[in-house]
Amino acid sequence: QGHQSRFLVPLSECEFQLSAVLEELARDSFAALPDCRPARCTGNAVAVAATLLAASVAGQPARALLFVGGAATDGGGAVVGKDLEQAMRSHKDIAKDAAPFMRKAIKYYEGVATQLCTNGHCLDVFACSLDQVGLAEMKVCSEKTGGMVVLAESFAHTVFKTSFARLFASEGDEALGVSSGGVFEVITSRDVKVAGCVGPCAALDKKTLPGSVADVSIGSGGTTAWKLCSLSHDTSLAVFFEVANAGGKEGSAGTVPPAQQQQQFFLQF
Repeated sequence: QGHQSRFLVPLSECEFQLSAVLEELARDSFAALPDCRPARCTGNAVAVAATLLAASVAGQPARALLFVGGAATDGGGAVVGKDLEQAMRSHKDIAKDAAPFMRKAIKYYEGVATQLCTNGHCLDVFACSLDQVGLAEMKVCSEKTGGMVVLAESFAHTVFKTSFARLFASEGDEALGVSSGGVFEVITSRDVKVAGCVGPCAALDKKTLPGSVADVSIGSGGTTAWKLCSLSHDTSLAVFFEVANAGGKEGSAGTVPPAQQQQQFFLQF
């Protein structure tokens, strides 16, 4: 518990210090160079948060909150260069695979997302900026962990303030009903295979029955169980199935018109 107490303590023990730190926050005294973007190491900050949580509260519910006001220009997960002459990638660049930073940034954040999911932790993103912040690259961290993403024009905007307050509401109509550490498992009958799941989940290395997983994956596939690091009353998952041997037993399908062929199967969640 030694290393944990060095970094994480109950709010009741550090409320005064935390309030003081927030009140004393100031703009970076090192201004950006002329014709350059500010230096931001967003990806490194997220990786440090994920590692700190993994070392302190592995396997316990925890959330990392990211407040970002611009695109990452330094370190892992950078999405654009510092030089303002280099434009931020557009939708057309992404469609044409002409975004030079995108593939490397996505791979970096996928590694961070895997670490978060392994330890059952979640990443929430509050992006407040008039310009892009690189959410397309980092979204995998929130998608897999069930984190929330809030976009606003500035941190003074009502959207940010009300959304941030609701995240911590535990009672009343404002409460989001957030839970942690869920496991979603599908058990199918014979001849029905699980192709995958689409939603805020991460695949677990589990196959309920031999031959219960489809060869072709849709979404997060290769398993029959998924971890939900964070979920609420509004969480939705879509599960895709593959019906094997759809024609029935050999010799029986040919005597029945296709329109009258029926196949029953059983699902358990």
